[in-house]
Formats: sequence, structure tokens, C-alpha cells
Amino acid sequence: MSQRTVMLQFAIFLVQWILMLSGFYLLAGVIAPPRLFEPTLEFGRYLEAGLKALAALFMSMMWLLVWDKQVRILFFRKGDA
Repeated sequence: MSQRTVMLQFAIFLVQWILMLSGFYLLAGVIAPPRLFEPTLEFGRYLEAGLKALAALFMSMMWLLVWDKQVRILFFRKGDA
């Protein structure tokens, strides 16, 4: 592998870990603790759980997009056969 490819893979690896660790921090420290709706509302807990799940889904999708880019670079390179 060329040095450029190795550096690109290293950069993608770092971005993946930064996204994953920041996602864990956001979920555990920022998104999960606060109450978005009053617990006395009929559907307040369900709406809150749904919004927090959407935030987690969005972060997972970002991580998967980075992973997909890495796989495409590794396995579908032009000129390497």
C-alpha cells in the first residue's frame, strides 16, 4: 500500500473513533439525562424516548457513512489488482 493510502486509512480510523466516543458522550451525558417533556403528559415519555432514539440513529448513520467510505476505498481502489 502506498503511504497516501495508509495515511487516509489512519485518518478515517481516527474519525470513526472520534465519532463513536463523542456519540457515547452525547448519549450518556447530554441527550439521556434531561427531560424534554413533562412525565405527567400522556405521551411525554414516548415522545422523549423517540426523539432520543432518533438522535442515536443519526449518530449511528454518520458512523456507518464513514465506515462505508473506508470500505469503498479499501476494496474498490482503481489501479490496485
